[in-house]
Amino acid sequence: MFSVSNLCCSRGEKRLFSGVSFSLQAGEYLHLEGDNGVGKTSLLRLACGLSPLEEGQICWQGQPVSENSDEFRANLAYLGHQLALKEDLTPLENLLSHAAVAGRQLSTAKLWILDEPFVALDPAAQLAFAEVVNAHLANQGMVLLTSHQAVSLAGHGRSYRLSA
Repeated sequence: MFSVSNLCCSRGEKRLFSGVSFSLQAGEYLHLEGDNGVGKTSLLRLACGLSPLEEGQICWQGQPVSENSDEFRANLAYLGHQLALKEDLTPLENLLSHAAVAGRQLSTAKLWILDEPFVALDPAAQLAFAEVVNAHLANQGMVLLTSHQAVSLAGHGRSYRLSA
Protein backbone atom coordinates (compact mmCIF):
# COMPACT_ATOMS: atom_id res chain seq x y z
CA MET A 1 0.00 0.00 0.00
CA PHE A 2 2.85 2.43 0.81
CA SER A 3 6.27 2.26 -0.80
CA VAL A 4 9.36 4.36 -1.30
CA SER A 5 11.87 3.57 -4.04
CA ASN A 6 15.44 4.76 -4.44
CA LEU A 7 15.10 7.87 -2.29
CA CYS A 8 18.13 10.05 -1.71
CA CYS A 9 18.67 13.15 0.37
CA SER A 10 21.43 15.73 0.57
CA ARG A 11 21.97 18.66 2.89
CA GLY A 12 24.17 21.17 1.16
CA GLU A 13 27.09 19.26 -0.34
CA LYS A 14 26.65 16.28 2.01
CA ARG A 15 24.74 13.19 0.86
CA LEU A 16 22.81 11.88 3.86
CA PHE A 17 21.50 8.72 2.20
CA SER A 18 20.75 7.23 -1.20
CA GLY A 19 19.00 4.20 -2.64
CA VAL A 20 16.52 3.87 0.23
CA SER A 21 13.63 1.57 -0.65
CA PHE A 22 10.99 -0.18 1.45
CA SER A 23 7.28 -0.88 1.53
CA LEU A 24 4.54 -1.28 4.11
CA GLN A 25 1.37 -3.33 3.89
CA ALA A 26 -1.71 -3.18 6.13
CA GLY A 27 -0.87 -4.22 9.70
CA GLU A 28 2.89 -3.64 9.29
CA TYR A 29 5.34 -1.23 10.86
CA LEU A 30 8.87 -0.19 10.00
CA HIS A 31 11.25 1.07 12.69
CA LEU A 32 13.74 3.41 11.05
CA GLU A 33 17.01 3.31 12.99
CA GLY A 34 20.31 5.14 12.77
CA ASP A 35 22.70 7.47 14.52
CA ASN A 36 21.95 11.15 14.94
CA GLY A 37 22.47 13.09 11.72
CA VAL A 38 22.08 10.22 9.21
CA GLY A 39 18.78 11.58 7.88
CA LYS A 40 15.98 9.74 9.68
CA THR A 41 13.83 12.86 10.13
CA SER A 42 14.67 13.97 6.59
CA LEU A 43 13.49 10.60 5.28
CA LEU A 44 10.21 10.88 7.20
CA ARG A 45 9.66 14.40 5.85
CA LEU A 46 10.24 13.12 2.31
CA ALA A 47 7.90 10.18 2.91
CA CYS A 48 5.00 12.39 3.94
CA GLY A 49 5.58 15.09 1.33
CA LEU A 50 6.91 17.86 3.56
CA SER A 51 10.19 18.00 1.63
CA PRO A 52 10.68 17.72 -2.15
CA LEU A 53 12.18 14.55 -3.62
CA GLU A 54 15.66 14.75 -5.12
CA GLU A 55 15.44 11.27 -6.59
CA GLY A 56 13.15 8.30 -6.26
CA GLN A 57 9.44 7.79 -5.95
CA ILE A 58 6.80 7.45 -3.22
CA CYS A 59 3.66 5.44 -3.96
CA TRP A 60 0.33 5.04 -2.20
CA GLN A 61 -1.89 2.14 -3.27
CA GLY A 62 0.40 1.48 -6.24
CA GLN A 63 0.15 5.03 -7.60
CA PRO A 64 2.78 7.77 -7.32
CA VAL A 65 1.80 10.17 -4.54
CA SER A 66 2.25 13.02 -7.01
CA GLU A 67 -0.72 11.61 -8.94
CA ASN A 68 -3.01 11.00 -5.95
CA SER A 69 -1.81 13.42 -3.29
CA ASP A 70 -5.30 14.18 -1.92
CA GLU A 71 -6.03 10.52 -1.23
CA PHE A 72 -2.57 10.04 0.27
CA ARG A 73 -2.94 13.02 2.61
CA ALA A 74 -6.40 11.84 3.67
CA ASN A 75 -4.79 8.58 4.83
CA LEU A 76 -1.74 10.12 6.53
CA ALA A 77 -1.10 11.20 10.12
CA TYR A 78 2.33 12.73 10.75
CA LEU A 79 3.80 13.45 14.16
CA GLY A 80 7.14 15.24 14.08
CA HIS A 81 9.29 15.69 17.13
CA GLN A 82 10.06 19.34 16.57
CA LEU A 83 7.98 22.07 14.98
CA ALA A 84 4.23 22.34 15.64
CA LEU A 85 4.24 20.13 18.72
CA LYS A 86 3.01 21.19 22.09
CA GLU A 87 5.63 20.15 24.62
CA ASP A 88 3.10 19.82 27.44
CA LEU A 89 1.14 17.18 25.47
CA THR A 90 2.00 13.52 25.07
CA PRO A 91 2.60 12.14 21.56
CA LEU A 92 -0.92 10.68 21.58
CA GLU A 93 -2.43 14.01 22.63
CA ASN A 94 -0.46 15.76 19.86
CA LEU A 95 -1.75 13.23 17.30
CA LEU A 96 -5.34 13.65 18.47
CA SER A 97 -4.98 17.42 18.47
CA HIS A 98 -3.67 17.46 14.88
CA ALA A 99 -6.42 15.07 13.79
CA ALA A 100 -9.07 17.33 15.36
CA VAL A 101 -7.67 20.36 13.54
CA ALA A 102 -7.80 18.37 10.28
CA GLY A 103 -11.46 17.59 11.01
CA ARG A 104 -11.17 13.84 11.37
CA GLN A 105 -10.67 11.11 13.91
CA LEU A 106 -7.11 9.83 14.04
CA SER A 107 -8.25 6.27 13.45
CA THR A 108 -9.20 7.07 9.82
CA ALA A 109 -5.58 7.70 8.81
CA LYS A 110 -4.20 4.39 7.55
CA LEU A 111 -0.54 5.47 7.60
CA TRP A 112 1.05 6.96 10.71
CA ILE A 113 4.50 8.51 10.29
CA LEU A 114 5.96 9.13 13.74
CA ASP A 115 9.27 10.85 14.46
CA GLU A 116 10.61 9.86 17.89
CA PRO A 117 7.16 9.31 19.46
CA PHE A 118 8.60 7.70 22.60
CA VAL A 119 11.13 10.43 23.40
CA ALA A 120 10.87 11.90 26.92
CA LEU A 121 8.12 9.46 27.93
CA ASP A 122 8.41 7.51 31.15
CA PRO A 123 8.06 3.71 30.89
CA ALA A 124 4.32 3.75 31.71
CA ALA A 125 3.61 6.36 29.05
CA GLN A 126 5.75 4.46 26.51
CA LEU A 127 3.68 1.34 27.20
CA ALA A 128 0.40 3.25 26.89
CA PHE A 129 1.45 4.81 23.60
CA ALA A 130 2.67 1.44 22.29
CA GLU A 131 -0.81 0.06 23.03
CA VAL A 132 -2.36 2.82 20.88
CA VAL A 133 0.04 1.99 18.04
CA ASN A 134 -0.66 -1.74 18.44
CA ALA A 135 -4.42 -1.10 18.19
CA HIS A 136 -3.81 0.86 14.98
CA LEU A 137 -1.77 -2.03 13.54
CA ALA A 138 -4.44 -4.54 14.60
CA ASN A 139 -6.97 -2.45 12.64
CA GLN A 140 -4.80 -2.88 9.51
CA GLY A 141 -3.03 0.44 9.89
CA MET A 142 0.61 1.03 8.93
CA VAL A 143 3.32 2.79 10.94
CA LEU A 144 6.67 4.25 9.90
CA LEU A 145 8.59 5.48 12.93
CA THR A 146 11.96 6.51 14.25
CA SER A 147 13.05 5.88 17.81
CA HIS A 148 16.27 5.67 19.74
CA GLN A 149 14.42 3.57 22.31
CA ALA A 150 13.87 -0.13 21.79
CA VAL A 151 10.55 -0.58 20.01
CA SER A 152 8.35 -3.51 20.95
CA LEU A 153 5.16 -3.45 18.92
CA ALA A 154 2.69 -6.16 17.99
CA GLY A 155 2.07 -7.25 14.44
CA HIS A 156 4.44 -7.59 11.56
CA GLY A 157 7.36 -5.27 11.88
CA ARG A 158 10.95 -4.86 10.95
CA SER A 159 13.81 -2.42 11.25
CA TYR A 160 15.60 -0.45 8.56
CA ARG A 161 18.95 1.06 9.48
CA LEU A 162 20.16 4.26 7.82
CA SER A 163 23.88 4.81 7.90
CA ALA A 164 26.17 7.54 6.71
